Amino acid sequence: KYDYSIYPEFKNSIGFTQRGCRLKCPFCVVPKKEGKNRSVNTIYDIWRGGRYPKKMHLLDNDFFGQPEDQWRSRIQELKDGKFRVCFSQGINIRMINDDVAQALTEIEYRDTKFKTRRLYTAWDNLGDEKRFFDGVKILNKHGIPNKHLMVYMLIGYDKKETWDRIHYRFNKMAECGILPYPMV
Repeated sequence: KYDYSIYPEFKNSIGFTQRGCRLKCPFCVVPKKEGKNRSVNTIYDIWRGGRYPKKMHLLDNDFFGQPEDQWRSRIQELKDGKFRVCFSQGINIRMINDDVAQALTEIEYRDTKFKTRRLYTAWDNLGDEKRFFDGVKILNKHGIPNKHLMVYMLIGYDKKETWDRIHYRFNKMAECGILPYPMV
């Protein structure tokens, strides 16, 4: 069980269903520190239980990267328990498929305050534009609108990056109703 004693005012539940990552992005330390994806907790392992709200902050680096039977079980637990969930670390939109998009439509995904429908993802470099927007299209096909997306924009890592390239990514997302979140 998680120890919430140093945060007595915090009422929601927070934790990881999986650790590690299936990718090896050169700017990220997760694969080196945590290794490959593996499941570590169920939703009920993380939930504080009893009188606490069914609001779950999942800090997974790659929720849908864990074995499919495991992420499907976690989705089912979220549905059965009527949890609201925040994937604030982001889901990997470059690897979205129809099964993942459908699963997302079946749960109450929310922002960090649990007020607004929000999915977090990233568009880290211009070279991923097609893969990024292919993922957006798959989400749209399943009824998840662009306005539900907040997209982390890594800025300053790509050696070829210019202000024009940064503004291009930002404006392309803003024009289609996606909320960009620049991160230097």
